[in-house]
Amino acid sequence: MFNPSFLQKIAQSSHKRLTYLLNEKSKFDGRLLVIVVLLGYFGLLFISNIFTDYTIFWQKLGVPAFPRPFVDLGNVISGFECTRLGYDVLLENPCDPISSDTPVMYPRIWMALTPLGINQSHTIIFGIILTALFYLSILILVGKLNYYEALFYSLILCSPAIMLLIERGNVDMIIFLLLFFSWIISCKSKRLIGRYLAYSVISFASFLKLFPVFGLAVLFKEKRKTFIISIAIFLTPFLIYCLSHSGELRAINKTVPVTNYYSYGHKIIFMNLQEYYSFLFPIGKVVLIELIFFITSFLIGSKLLINSLHEFNIWRMKPFQTNTLIDLNNPKISYKIDSFRLGSGIYLSLIHI
Repeated sequence: MFNPSFLQKIAQSSHKRLTYLLNEKSKFDGRLLVIVVLLGYFGLLFISNIFTDYTIFWQKLGVPAFPRPFVDLGNVISGFECTRLGYDVLLENPCDPISSDTPVMYPRIWMALTPLGINQSHTIIFGIILTALFYLSILILVGKLNYYEALFYSLILCSPAIMLLIERGNVDMIIFLLLFFSWIISCKSKRLIGRYLAYSVISFASFLKLFPVFGLAVLFKEKRKTFIISIAIFLTPFLIYCLSHSGELRAINKTVPVTNYYSYGHKIIFMNLQEYYSFLFPIGKVVLIELIFFITSFLIGSKLLINSLHEFNIWRMKPFQTNTLIDLNNPKISYKIDSFRLGSGIYLSLIHI
């Protein structure tokens, strides 16, 4: 007879054992193992190029590689070239290395780098530098690891999702580095002016690609009055930017490709579901099912919003208990709390956009 409590005991025992292993002390810094695994991974790619096209080998590892490396970064850099030629690259970008019909898919603020004279011959070197800085920042972020933690991080950093980011040379690596820089400043700054510099970096990153604005969740470390003032200070320019550039942002949204397998956000769920149930039902019932999804999402969203407003009102009325002093006096706690707030805020935003 099936006994649910037996499975529960197994799960609890496994969780306890895993927790013990991940918290086990080690004199050896597991980050060295992570570096060895990464070097081995890219070494295999290099060796595979002797026998076949390395992109084919990379595809076997789950990464849909392009023949031309760092194509996303190349899209931005090609925009610099076409901007110098007088094109509005959000409408047309014949300099794009993959397709002359592909406009630049990022806000026009990126084109402020045009006067630096960067061109497509610099794409590879910038891609390599970005990749190195990306991995370096992660190794600094995670701190010293034991053997088991190193194994987990090796699997994560060699996963198809991370390697797709690397292979494309996606500018999200630049966003990550900016957020990493803001996290370092925020953790180490005991004065408000220093932390405001960190929040300004997050705000700047938001102009480059919108979603980093949710990283301002790190503001919850501040006292209530400072939190409310800071939210107003850093959100107001962002909202003004979005409203004043709404046409530009809509144009970008239309050009960004959304695919079933290599994109993120809630739309991907519905795309895959539609692909499934459109095979089973005629078009009329497909529309009906989409309407049901919309109504359900609206009701759930409304309930969550009401609960959030209720919780916010409770937070506003009760005596404030800050953990700011704990954050500032204990770097280990500060690092973990700040990185959690920053990362979770952005993660929750990405699955809803």
